[in-house]
Amino acid sequence: MKKLLLFVLFLSAALLLDAKKPKYLTFVDSNVERIALNAGDQNRDGKLSEEEAAAIEELNLTAYRINMFTVGSYEDIAKLPNLKIITLGESSLETVDLSRNLKLERIVIQSDDLKVLIINVMTKPHILFPNRAGEVTVKRVLDENDPNAIWYM
Repeated sequence: MKKLLLFVLFLSAALLLDAKKPKYLTFVDSNVERIALNAGDQNRDGKLSEEEAAAIEELNLTAYRINMFTVGSYEDIAKLPNLKIITLGESSLETVDLSRNLKLERIVIQSDDLKVLIINVMTKPHILFPNRAGEVTVKRVLDENDPNAIWYM
C-alpha cells in the first residue's frame, strides 16, 4: 500500500512538472522561424514557446540587402495568434492564407508573385501594396470552428 501511495505521489509530481514546462513551436520554414525568434524569443534560448509566440504582434518578412532570404511557406504565420502587423516580402508563393490570424490590423504586401490573399471574415485589416506591381485577389473565408461563425452563415 505504501509503495502504491509513493508511486501515485511520484506520478502526480511528474505530471505537475510536465504541465509547467513550456510548449515549443516547430516551424516549417527556417526563415520565418528566424524572424519570429528575433521578434519574440524573450529568454534567448533559441526556441519559441507558445507564450512567446502569443506576445508577437508584428512580423516583418522583408529581405534586406545584408540579409537576403525568401520565404518558402507562410504556414507558420498561423502559429502567431496575436499578430497585428505583417509585412510579406519576396517569395515565389502565389497564395498566402492569413485566415487564422484574427487580430490582423495591417498587411503590407511587397511580393510581386503573390496573387491571392486569404483572410478571415472576422478581420478588416488595412492592406498596403508599396513598390508592387500586379493585382491581388482578397478572399474572405469563414472559420467554422469560430464560435461567432454562426452570425456569418
